[in-house]
Order: sequence, then C-alpha cells, then structure tokens
Amino acid sequence: MALAREFFASPVQQKMRIAMAHGGRAWRGYFPVDGEFDLGAARRKEGIYFGTELGLDDPRVRAELPLHARTFSPRCRDFATRFSPI
Repeated sequence: MALAREFFASPVQQKMRIAMAHGGRAWRGYFPVDGEFDLGAARRKEGIYFGTELGLDDPRVRAELPLHARTFSPRCRDFATRFSPI
C-alpha cells in the first residue's frame, strides 16, 4: 500500500512517462484523473493498468497481439522488485 501511495503522490509529469499512450495495444500504463472514458464520459479517477511481464522476444509481443507487450514499470523506489501481480 505504501508503494501505491508513493507512486500516486508523484508529480503527474513523472507518472505520464508510463502513460497508457505508450503502452499501445497492450492496454497498460498510467491514466490521470479524467483520462479514462466509459461510454463517452470521463471518469473522475486516476489509475494504472499492469499486465504479465513479457520480453521483446516473446512470440505474442513480436506478433503484436492485443494486450501483449513489453511491460514498463513506474520509476518509484524498488517498484519492479516490490510489485508482484496477484
């Protein structure tokens, strides 16, 4: 929980370095408040979407399958080693 607080307390400019726009078809990354839409309406929340850690040599990444891409992690202290997907 402390790691999530640390990430979301970071400046928006820092969080935007991993914006969903950089995630492409993988649907991964950060979105700011009002940056996610549902049925055409902006949502009053901010968040981050993650996926399975995949390398550039993964066949699904090379085939550019939707929701499959290289994963990028936020630049928070120890994020990559402390975050473990459920």
